[in-house]
Amino acid sequence: MHTGAVYLHQGDLYLVTALDLAEGVALVEPGDPGYLTSAREVTGIDVVSELRQVAWGPATVSFGEVDVVRQVTSFTRRNPETGQPLGEEVLDLPPRALRTRAVSRHCDQLRPSPHQLKSGQTPAVVTDVSAAQS
Repeated sequence: MHTGAVYLHQGDLYLVTALDLAEGVALVEPGDPGYLTSAREVTGIDVVSELRQVAWGPATVSFGEVDVVRQVTSFTRRNPETGQPLGEEVLDLPPRALRTRAVSRHCDQLRPSPHQLKSGQTPAVVTDVSAAQS
């Protein structure tokens, strides 16, 4: 949520005209401002504790507590018909934190060794983390 954002609710567009973070209140006005918005955010996930861990083939599956921190850093105004960007605005919003539980899969054995990579490729480990209800 940020000032200037456009939200679609039950088929109607609303423009955020004011945001009071201290009070947790946003003011919106119904109407079409002639653009849509898409936020850019940075998300970090830190494992706090592993409650369970199981080997599953070449992977390890873990369940535990995680801290998820998200921060909206900017938003882009877009043409509603074409999706083309109309401009980007940098935001200075505080990060939002959530402690939750998650499942992750780690497949280190499937990561290619450096000699298996083609020129310009970078090795990576893929980790899927999806929030679970506490």
